[in-house]
Amino acid sequence: MEDHKLFLSLLRPNFFLPFYMPAAERYAHKKIALDMGMPNEKILMPNLNGNIIEMYDDVVLVSNERLKLDKILVDGKGKGHLSGEYVIKARGIMAESGVVSLIFKIDTKTRELI
Repeated sequence: MEDHKLFLSLLRPNFFLPFYMPAAERYAHKKIALDMGMPNEKILMPNLNGNIIEMYDDVVLVSNERLKLDKILVDGKGKGHLSGEYVIKARGIMAESGVVSLIFKIDTKTRELI
């Protein structure tokens, strides 16, 4: 847990979202952040797959809406340019590590984030 303290002390984030570890460790990391003085409302703890997190200039919200997610079975008999073995290995890595999708709005004229 010392590495988590170091992480927080070096980054000093405005908001904190521990999503990269199992649930028990996420809550332990939340406690460390609280012990280090981060306000509870600045720590986001979405607990369901498909949660939508909205980020604005100085506010980050966990939306009441959720993405509809389905489990997909990969049997190793895939067709196309990817071999079944590659797909199964990639899916195994994602199952262990998790997946995070970020979507940004960009002004097509100025190429700046909206």
